[in-house]
Amino acid sequence: MRKKLRKGEFVEFGFEIIVNFSESAKQTSFDEWLDKFIDEIENNNLAFGGGGDFNNFSGYIVTNKKNKKSATDDDRVIIQNWLNKQDNINDFIVKELTNSWK
Repeated sequence: MRKKLRKGEFVEFGFEIIVNFSESAKQTSFDEWLDKFIDEIENNNLAFGGGGDFNNFSGYIVTNKKNKKSATDDDRVIIQNWLNKQDNINDFIVKELTNSWK
């Protein structure tokens, strides 16, 4: 029952991101940026649920590995570092790990 309810050792963690783009970003292709973002997510065995556009982009990131049940703080740092390197982002928030099922 605990496994079905994802409690105790069966809890799964992920984290939310919120991205605010610079004004100059709106002159470029959102689809191009999104492709690069999804490549980064997939290359790190993560999955992303969410979306938006250059005006409003947010979502939740979880692990995509079968033998790994949760995203980790290392995963947060990887995504934070990647977002930091993007010239077209004004600011962003990478939130703390939370229970993915609450």
